[in-house]
Amino acid sequence: DALENNKENTIGLIFYPSKSKKRIEYSCEVKVVKLTPNMPNETITNFKVSFDGANERSFTDPQGYSIEDIKDTTFNPIVKGVSNRIKFSGHEKPNDWLTASRNFIVEGIPEWQWTKATPQQNNMELRNQLIVIYKDILNDLEGNDLVNVKKKYSI
Repeated sequence: DALENNKENTIGLIFYPSKSKKRIEYSCEVKVVKLTPNMPNETITNFKVSFDGANERSFTDPQGYSIEDIKDTTFNPIVKGVSNRIKFSGHEKPNDWLTASRNFIVEGIPEWQWTKATPQQNNMELRNQLIVIYKDILNDLEGNDLVNVKKKYSI
């Protein structure tokens, strides 16, 4: 799913170590970083789920799992739970997958004009015009004529 600007979003993971003869430590980490030109990267949230498989511990033992809150600027809690929402076609899955998620708000995503454009109608005349334009772009690209591409299409 896409992130929604100025609304609450959820990031998380569903974790279940693959079955292995060796039950050692497994982990999975979530990190959301805001990148802004000419600014240092800002970690929004970063957490890690680990499984300690020492002493032949079963993957279904909830005591084997831990969640480490590495860094957070949202001030929202990590929600731990069990999920059976994932659908597998033709494959068995474990009964209980550990989940960890956190809500956060995204701000400052640019609103691109094309996201508000009128959807293309299924019209042969318009389709043929697009084909001509794409062929022109391809010809310029094949000829390594990037100056012309930039000039024609304001890139």
